[in-house]
Amino acid sequence: MYKNKRIISFVLVLCFLVSLVAPAQKAKASTIYSNHFSVNEETFVHTEDDMASVSLKSVFNGLDPEAQEIFLSLIASDNELAALHTREVDPAFEFKRFTYQKTDTKRANINGFVKDPLEQLSRDLMALGLPDNVRYSLMSFASGIFSAAADGTLPVGDILLLASSLSLVITLAFSYNDIYENWDGIVNGFKKAFYTASSNIQSAFSSIKSDVKQEIDIHPVVSLKGNVVLVNGLVFRCTDKAQDVCRELSEKKKGKYHVAALIGGTLWVCPEPVETKVASWIRAKDLWNIGCFATLETYAKGICGAYPIYHTAHYSNNEGYFPHYHPSNGKDPGNFHCWFYIH
Repeated sequence: MYKNKRIISFVLVLCFLVSLVAPAQKAKASTIYSNHFSVNEETFVHTEDDMASVSLKSVFNGLDPEAQEIFLSLIASDNELAALHTREVDPAFEFKRFTYQKTDTKRANINGFVKDPLEQLSRDLMALGLPDNVRYSLMSFASGIFSAAADGTLPVGDILLLASSLSLVITLAFSYNDIYENWDGIVNGFKKAFYTASSNIQSAFSSIKSDVKQEIDIHPVVSLKGNVVLVNGLVFRCTDKAQDVCRELSEKKKGKYHVAALIGGTLWVCPEPVETKVASWIRAKDLWNIGCFATLETYAKGICGAYPIYHTAHYSNNEGYFPHYHPSNGKDPGNFHCWFYIH
């Protein structure tokens, strides 16, 4: 009996020790991951489509019931936004059965507004060629303003509170490369629709833009269109083949990094150097085809963080391939490349 008690006590102590070791190992793994920016980490498991979908759901759910009805009445005749709503927000919704009676009292209480501010704004935003998810979010925002403004002009703080409840900053940040050129057009459309609150609209959008820029600084927006790389609204034209200019870039060393893109199996670079911050944004996005060309190997290694992994030039028979570094989690390489030229 005594022997059995000793065995049980030993097992209990062993279980206790294992419970202490496991969290320590997990903490160690987390520390390793904190030293690189790979979007494959747990906090970035969503694909871009998932992120857009989650954002639109939070946008619609952030409206009060009356504003939701106003919004749905607007997009019922907009084929793109109606399809987006049924696909991403409420698959069971049937627009053909939806009707909303716009009361004269509602319009009369909004003294000084144009006759149909939301319908006019919808046309203005469509004319800008904005992505559908952006139009959806902005028209939700406008519907909320329209509903709340029945009791009088909204203060700037209330407009910003509404924007927060709709996750507007996240949606605009996600699509920043597609909207940055039309930002003034968006603001002017809102100011025209709600012209008695024009000053408050302008102030609110200035604050929203500041928040959007903070968001994209943390979660960069990087994309490739032809030979143009867009990074948080900044435009970089990769017009030179790296094999033609690599020696010159490395010898002149005007800067540490150049934006680079793999297009059709060839590495193309932007002739003008970029700030290290831009290179860090590109690294954080962790795309395989958009990276940086460093003027020295030490720079290429440095941008890849605490656990850089070196690779020789892949497919040496194909032009445009160079030795490079990847960031890593201490074991597996990320997608980001920072290429460099060996003299």
